[in-house]
Amino acid sequence: NKKEYVNYVLDDTTHIQENKIFTHVMSLADISLGFDVRNNNSFFAGVKVEIKKRPKFKNLCIVYKTKVIGTFSAPFQAILNEKFNIGYSIDDVVIENVVVWFDKDNNRYLKHPLCKIVLKKIAI
Repeated sequence: NKKEYVNYVLDDTTHIQENKIFTHVMSLADISLGFDVRNNNSFFAGVKVEIKKRPKFKNLCIVYKTKVIGTFSAPFQAILNEKFNIGYSIDDVVIENVVVWFDKDNNRYLKHPLCKIVLKKIAI
């Protein structure tokens, strides 16, 4: 049913709409297990935290009330760096779950925050 007066063009280009928001809920693979929070066990699910670079730590840290309560694993740090490099910035970070993990090397239970991290694409 093609008409002679219409110019038909095949567009086989893949059109992908870029996401403006990236949301990630952390799993145990995203955090450095064994990080000891000695004096700050007051964090719980639902509280807002910050992601900051601290001089003593190689990777970014999860900070609650000025105290470091966790650090990211190297693979998750790489994912975040990739997002930052293409224009994303941190919009919101909330502790989604708190996991109690037994550190058999030190024979003690440790609390680990697993956060919901929302990144927004910055318009350039």
